[in-house]
Amino acid sequence: RLSRSPLSIFILAVIVLLSTAEPAFAGFGITPPYVRNDRLTRGTVYEQRILLVRSDPTTDLKAEITMNIPGVEEWFTIDKGKEFILPAGETQTPIVVTVRVPDDAAYEKHKGTIRIRTSSDDAPKGGGVSIALGAQVEVGIEVVDKIYDFTVRKIRVVDLEEGRRKWGLFFPAKIRFFMSIENTGNTEFGPTKVRFEI
Repeated sequence: RLSRSPLSIFILAVIVLLSTAEPAFAGFGITPPYVRNDRLTRGTVYEQRILLVRSDPTTDLKAEITMNIPGVEEWFTIDKGKEFILPAGETQTPIVVTVRVPDDAAYEKHKGTIRIRTSSDDAPKGGGVSIALGAQVEVGIEVVDKIYDFTVRKIRVVDLEEGRRKWGLFFPAKIRFFMSIENTGNTEFGPTKVRFEI
């Protein structure tokens, strides 16, 4: 006569459950997980590109976006809309968050979140469980007055020759000097004068 121990019954139950479960989609993440800018001014249009990443894109996923940014949600738009499909076979799907600051915006900080929820595009069959994964984008922006600032990224001086005389005339040396400058402010701006000392 066969006797069934509690351990063998448990193992048998786990095997039955695993064999009838619906397959779940793999991990999901975003990069970068934020929209930050503390140098926005009135009338500014700012864009932040965010990658939605998943490790095993075997099926289509439905993505839904909700926002909680008190007082300024109308400033924010998503290029793909609030609902879109992450297609099978695509491990990275970019979205662009655009912030449009009105001309009469108050000079203040705003914080909030953008939530991205993904779920299987097909309804589960046979009583299976549908698993939803998601991520949260932290929002931190500040509207300020005009900022004039820049960073010197590169300086280059071409090899030069000393001045010389030819046909009784003196030809002075020429210095060729190059600078690469990045505007780190929030207004079109650049230096009007550079002083170069040798």
